[in-house]
Amino acid sequence: QIFGNLFIGIGIGICRTASFGLDPFACMALGLTELAVSRGLTFMTYGTMTLIVNLLIFIPVLLWFRNFIGIGTVVNMLLDGYIVDATCFVIGLIGQDFGLPVRIVLLPVGILVITLGVAMYMEADMGIAPYDTAAYMYMKVTGNRMPFLMGRICSDFCAVLIGVAGALLAKESVLTVLGIGTVLCVTINGPLISMFRKKLWIPPEKQDLKSENI
Repeated sequence: QIFGNLFIGIGIGICRTASFGLDPFACMALGLTELAVSRGLTFMTYGTMTLIVNLLIFIPVLLWFRNFIGIGTVVNMLLDGYIVDATCFVIGLIGQDFGLPVRIVLLPVGILVITLGVAMYMEADMGIAPYDTAAYMYMKVTGNRMPFLMGRICSDFCAVLIGVAGALLAKESVLTVLGIGTVLCVTINGPLISMFRKKLWIPPEKQDLKSENI
C-alpha cells in the first residue's frame, strides 16, 4: 500500500515536470494551488491543497461509504500530495528548464509509474482514496440511476473544470494542468492498470478473485 502510494506520488511529480497536463484529480488540486498562491497564500503547496481537498471529500465518505475506508485511505490522504512536492523539488535540483524532448520522455514515464502505483495500491485492498468514491456519491445522489462509469466520467469532468478555472483565475497557463497528458491519463490509465495488476504477484488463493475483479 505504501509503495503503491509512493509510486503514484512520484509519477504525478514526473508528469508535473513534463507540463503536458495531469490526471483529473491532480489537475484540480494544482489549479486550486495556483489560485491560492495567486491570492497571497504563498505557503500553499500542491501537497497541502491535496490534503485539504481530500479532507473535504472525506466528510461524505465518512457518512455514506465507511466500508471504503482503510489504512490505505489515510496513507493516500496524508502522503500522496507531499510525495509529489518532494519529487518536484528533487527534479528541480537537477534542472529547471527541461527541453521539449526531455518533457516528451517524462510524460509516458510518469504515466507508467502512476499506473503501476495504482495497481499496487488496488491489489493491497486496504481502503481507497476519497476521490475514488466520488462516482459512488453520484450514484447515491441519483438513487442509483447513474451507473458507476458515468459517475466516474462526471467526477473527472468536474475535477478538470475546477482545475482549469483555478488556473485561469490565477492567470496561469491552462496547459500546466490540462493537455495531452490529461487525455492520456483518462484513456489509457485503465488498460495499463489492468495490465500491471495481472503482472503483480497474487497468492494462489486469490487468483480466482483477481480474475473476477479485473
